Amino acid sequence: MLEKESLNQILIVGITPYFLDKEVFWFQENLQDILKARNTQILFQDNIIYLEKKRSYDLYQLLRKLDEMGYEKVFKVQDPGEFSQIGGVIDVFPINTMAAIRLDFLGNEIEEIKLLAIKIDDEKNFFRIVKACFAGKRKQIHNTLRNNLLLEKNQVKQILASLKINPAARPQELKIEDWIKLVDRISNYSNF
Repeated sequence: MLEKESLNQILIVGITPYFLDKEVFWFQENLQDILKARNTQILFQDNIIYLEKKRSYDLYQLLRKLDEMGYEKVFKVQDPGEFSQIGGVIDVFPINTMAAIRLDFLGNEIEEIKLLAIKIDDEKNFFRIVKACFAGKRKQIHNTLRNNLLLEKNQVKQILASLKINPAARPQELKIEDWIKLVDRISNYSNF
């Protein structure tokens, strides 16, 4: 896992339909408004972490908040919505960034925030498919794939079965890793 550039601050948002509907640039363009909304709106208070380098944070409260926001604790971070911790080092892949980040704590202070070389390959396609699945009247995943992405019924059955995703599941019930696998699989079809 190669480390890339160093950052001074990072915004991490919760895995909610509201935030999943936004593209990465939206978070960058609206950072100040998001931070203001955090002061008055419960959705933002419960689903935002904003960290700055050289500031003190309770490491264990941070880990708990990541879990509460829907992030999955894993041994090694590979996909959006995952985090891992070894000692004072937390790797997390925020759903609102194109790459994973490393938070390097020294005591309770963040010593470094670095981008890692773990990233989403095609953001535009990823968000197009996720948005399509949340749009429309029919909210079961098999219907949204067929109706909103114009996939054949047999294709949808095959894709969902191969990924062990319940066809009757609603889009908001899927984990971020399910979305990544689903997007990868859909992208392999020639009409996509």
